[in-house]
Amino acid sequence: MNFSISTAIEQGEWARACYPGEPLPLKFAIRPESRIQVVKGTVQDITVLVIHEPDRVTFAFEGTHDLSGWMADAHIAFHRYQVPGGPIIGVHSGFFGTVADVFERLAKRVFVTGHSKAAAECVVFAARLAWEKGIKAQPPYVFGCPRTFNRAGQIAFEKLNLGLWRVIDEADLVCRIPLAAFTLWPPGVEFYWAVGQTAFFNRWGNLAENEPAFAHIPSDIACIISEARRHKIALTNDHGMSQYMDRMTAYQQMTQPN
Repeated sequence: MNFSISTAIEQGEWARACYPGEPLPLKFAIRPESRIQVVKGTVQDITVLVIHEPDRVTFAFEGTHDLSGWMADAHIAFHRYQVPGGPIIGVHSGFFGTVADVFERLAKRVFVTGHSKAAAECVVFAARLAWEKGIKAQPPYVFGCPRTFNRAGQIAFEKLNLGLWRVIDEADLVCRIPLAAFTLWPPGVEFYWAVGQTAFFNRWGNLAENEPAFAHIPSDIACIISEARRHKIALTNDHGMSQYMDRMTAYQQMTQPN
């Protein structure tokens, strides 16, 4: 499945629209036959926009913007999940818990998208939708997604062949957490693994698809050092959905000027 910058921008507009005060995509606003349903968790802090259009349904998950969202982000212990007909895997317990609060209400043919915490929730939701309901979402595009599964979870997810694209900005620290297998963890500690395909935008706005993980080690180190030097939280600098939209729009204008 090839990376589509126009699809990434379209889904990115919905990922951004989930945040309070952000506008709806213009194309949607002029389509009177379309409608939006807002689904909120009854227990967990999760909000999903369900966008009903004549040709499809899109689920856009709201990312972290308040303390309760940060609390879900911080639950990094693995939740043990039995893949139907498959292995027991580990999933980020915070993201699994929020998705569990809305899963049964949302399980249908969908496009899914989201940014940050919402990106990870999209990954969990799309995986459970395929495993438990036998429904494969259209290839999801997620932005600034943290790692979500242990090794068994990564293997089981890749077998679904969902065509997931993780859009990554070189300067975004969130895409590099929780720490991965090549970091120095104590013996016996499980690692987090990323899933899906990668669309990596470097500092010059160039796009590289599906580079091996070791290719990003220099930029990983540079990103961590940069954040340490300026003593600011990465989320306020290089993680925002607007920055991703600017990157993708500039790339589209550069490569598809007409």
